[in-house]
Amino acid sequence: MVVLLCAWLSGCDRPNLVEVPVPPPPGAENQDDAKDVDQRPPAESLNTVAPGDSWIDPARLPWEAWYLQYVGNRRVGYIHFRVTKGASLLHINRVAHYRVRDGDSSLQYRIELEALEYPNGKLASFTETTTIGDQVNAVKGELTGDVLKITRTSDGETSTERVSWPEGTWGVVGLQAMLMAEPIKPGEEKQARMFVTGADRIVEARLAARQPELTTLPYGPPRELTPVDITLLLDETGTRTRSWIDANGEIYKTITLDGTMASMFRVPADIAQRVADEFRLDLMLQRGVSLSGEIPQPPPERMIYGVDSRVDLFTKIPASPRQQVRSRSALELEIETVGAALVQPSVPASDEELESALAASATITSEDPAVEMLAAKWQDGSASTVSDQILHVASELAQAIEETQFDAAVATAAEVATAGRGDCVEHAVLLCAILRHLDIPARVVSGLAPDADRLTARFFMWCEAWDGEKWLPIDALSGQALSALPIELVRSELPGANPYGPILDVYEMMPQMRQMRIKSAQ
Repeated sequence: MVVLLCAWLSGCDRPNLVEVPVPPPPGAENQDDAKDVDQRPPAESLNTVAPGDSWIDPARLPWEAWYLQYVGNRRVGYIHFRVTKGASLLHINRVAHYRVRDGDSSLQYRIELEALEYPNGKLASFTETTTIGDQVNAVKGELTGDVLKITRTSDGETSTERVSWPEGTWGVVGLQAMLMAEPIKPGEEKQARMFVTGADRIVEARLAARQPELTTLPYGPPRELTPVDITLLLDETGTRTRSWIDANGEIYKTITLDGTMASMFRVPADIAQRVADEFRLDLMLQRGVSLSGEIPQPPPERMIYGVDSRVDLFTKIPASPRQQVRSRSALELEIETVGAALVQPSVPASDEELESALAASATITSEDPAVEMLAAKWQDGSASTVSDQILHVASELAQAIEETQFDAAVATAAEVATAGRGDCVEHAVLLCAILRHLDIPARVVSGLAPDADRLTARFFMWCEAWDGEKWLPIDALSGQALSALPIELVRSELPGANPYGPILDVYEMMPQMRQMRIKSAQ
């Protein structure tokens, strides 16, 4: 399966390819331009599936698939594959993202592929970018006649290679396109030639289909799928995998048959998107905005920040009863924030707004038994006002839930209640869930807070609860009313299954801020 095998190979070290001199290909400008063509004899054509008509019905486009990848029982990555229709060619987009952990640290590989192919599966051109930490490597390929010109750029150096392209070779869609164009039947054996990015070479694939079987999948009920043993001849022995396909030839599961125990499963888009967002968040955990000026202690009730930006952010940073935003120029803002004690009622909350801030969700699991137990335990029957009730619950939560370092994985309120620990996101999520269970509307707010140790402004999340007159901001980590220090950027009720949106919205805004400075504090 090309979507899985090729993406897996893209994350591997690129092998050294042997250059074999051959006569110049048709259209070469001179002998020197063509002397490095890699000429390989075509694979045996017996029972070979070659590009023919369109491998996918245009009515099915755009076509996309998400896969999660595991080594053993540990999830190490995801793959997103999308095919859309252009004027005359198919546009192929593939993102493969892997995370390798070493103790407390992790290294991420992100491979982004864009390709143009003919509807029959023949390659026209491709660009593949591999990012490993701060290192970026790019590979481009363009097919002219029967020669593929490959250009690699790494560390500012560029090299070029030419590879001959035998007729009947599939492009980067490879096995998946072949199987969908001509689904293999139980007991059938086939072979095909295809181009593998990452290895940047044309290889032969051999397939043998077994009898259909009821197959367990990680998401959804078991399905009757056909196992297909695949040997990809990258070396003398080949790389062996087994994929399970449906009647249309689409692959739902792949495992390795030798070497490292790796597996990949097709999953619904919403589940995979949550994983993809977690990976993106993990990449940005260390990001901060440079901050100058003295951070006052104790935290003040009124702050004025100056923000220098790369683009005009005036309409993107929200104003509220707690925060005023003033534009000094196209690239300079002044943001004034106040603490909870100075927040005054303004526009009353609408019924729709309050209803949304009371509903249980996949993240704010206010109806879970673990959350209900804490709500019953921490409810203050003697509280004379809603504000007193909010602050009492917040104080109890801050004492009972251990603070942990900010982590990319966001737990649900139920998971935090059970584990008894979490970062600022999970404290805010649990506080919202408990307040909602007590019929107090609550939502989360994401923004930036000064970090005195690093002289930066970093991501922070807190809770806002409706006290009957205004949205009362609460620092869920300390269990106290919020000071003036944090700047608001995104408010959310976290209604859906994916909690990463409000966090990623902040991170996407942060690179547009060149620096912040504290202008005054009271």
